[in-house]
Amino acid sequence: MKTKLIFITFVSILTCFCLNAQIQVFSAGQTTVGGTTAPPSGYFAHLYGLRSLIGAYPTYSSITIQSSSSDPRIWSSSGVIVFYNSNTSTFNNIQVLNCAQYSDSNGKTNIKPLSNCLNDVRKLQGVSYNWKNNAVNPKLTKTTPDQLQYGLIAQDVEKVVPDLVTTIDSSKGKLLTYSGLIPILIEAIKEQQLQIDSLKQLVNKKGTSSLKSAEISTEVDAATIIEKAALAQNAPNPFSVATTINYYLPETVRQATINIYDLTGIQIKSIPVSLKGNGSITINGYELRPGIFIYNLITDGQEVASKRMVLTQ
Repeated sequence: MKTKLIFITFVSILTCFCLNAQIQVFSAGQTTVGGTTAPPSGYFAHLYGLRSLIGAYPTYSSITIQSSSSDPRIWSSSGVIVFYNSNTSTFNNIQVLNCAQYSDSNGKTNIKPLSNCLNDVRKLQGVSYNWKNNAVNPKLTKTTPDQLQYGLIAQDVEKVVPDLVTTIDSSKGKLLTYSGLIPILIEAIKEQQLQIDSLKQLVNKKGTSSLKSAEISTEVDAATIIEKAALAQNAPNPFSVATTINYYLPETVRQATINIYDLTGIQIKSIPVSLKGNGSITINGYELRPGIFIYNLITDGQEVASKRMVLTQ
């Protein structure tokens, strides 16, 4: 009996010694696993080694943290890491100096050029908004519900480019991959520039005489418009800084506006005009984005005429 007691005591002491060699608890309350020295000042726990595995039994869904002097890494068994606070049901902000996404050609297949991007961009609507209180927790982030945000609505983008929208579940809602919009915007700008360059070439081919005729046409002939309203071609056209639109309103007109539309028919501006007789308005380049626009004159609910103008870079 005494021999058995001695053996058990010896095994217990040996076990404690082995555990002590792996787990060290210091007087300041700091804990070290796999090492023999106290954690650096300000740290309460220190895991020595290259990898630490945090898992959930019995599914073994895990996060692996691999530390090294060159490139520390974090990954999960599912391939996705979500920065989401389950206690408060809020997403967390991530603040970094730079963010590089993997985009190597060796990792891609079925590569195809994008087309008709300008049409897609026209369907998107940039918005400003504020987060609701239950979407952002002011205690956890510097972003508060009162801070104005700028972006897109995931549900709107999903109708145009559904591959950029991820639906998590009914409680967390939808996520939008903003970086996926960059190639679409690049191709849209290129498509628009091709249209502008084509129009420039067309104007240049007309020659000086045609340009002079266009300038003359901007002056409304009073002899032919005394009894009815008229709208002249803007000049210069194309333009980059500013352009002038001349018009004529007879005394009988009660209400008139000059409206500007993009090629999809969306109204960009509506300018009331009330000066009877010959009048003009000026459109500044900074008021619009480069492109092709349609403008018309509406008097008492009836369209008088419509013209096309081009804004270059």
